[in-house]
Amino acid sequence: MPFTPPHLLGKQWSHLRIGIFGGTFNPPHSGHLHVCDVAFKTGKFDFIWWMVTPGNPLKRHKTASSFEQRLLWSQNIVTHPRMLVTDIEQQLNTRKSIDTIRALKRHFPLTHFTFIAGTDNALSLHKWEEWRTLLQEIPFLFIGRPPALDLIRKAPVKLLKNRDIELILETKLVHQSSTLIRTQQTTTPFC
Repeated sequence: MPFTPPHLLGKQWSHLRIGIFGGTFNPPHSGHLHVCDVAFKTGKFDFIWWMVTPGNPLKRHKTASSFEQRLLWSQNIVTHPRMLVTDIEQQLNTRKSIDTIRALKRHFPLTHFTFIAGTDNALSLHKWEEWRTLLQEIPFLFIGRPPALDLIRKAPVKLLKNRDIELILETKLVHQSSTLIRTQQTTTPFC
């Protein structure tokens, strides 16, 4: 059966292991692809959903591109057949990760979800709303991205000794960021 991006009526996701890779993707870049490639190499995922967020409560970009533009950029950069770009967070009408994860679990009760993020998010996870509760709702996989790995080892999330948090630190770091791309004002958003 061919898989299409997830929507709220999809039953095809039952009993599958889905990585949730959420982000603003303003714009998406090679570092995002690297995180997903490393996640697939763990053998823990059947699919990874690129969940383009309509709005990140922690990011207030004055130069933020529209949701539609970021969704299109993500669709253009993702070529892996098991990475699916989705607007499901917009369909769910959620903006906070805790609300999104709870809604996904209600709509897909037989699907096994893991939240995938670059280790840069491990440094700021304690700023997310209900972050400790979120860690109880869903396993996390953090994959090496700049900043320095020494900072990640001291991140608040690392101190929690939660068995459902996995850090993959020893990986090639891709020194690319959406902020850097926006700052450089490149004409092509994909790097």
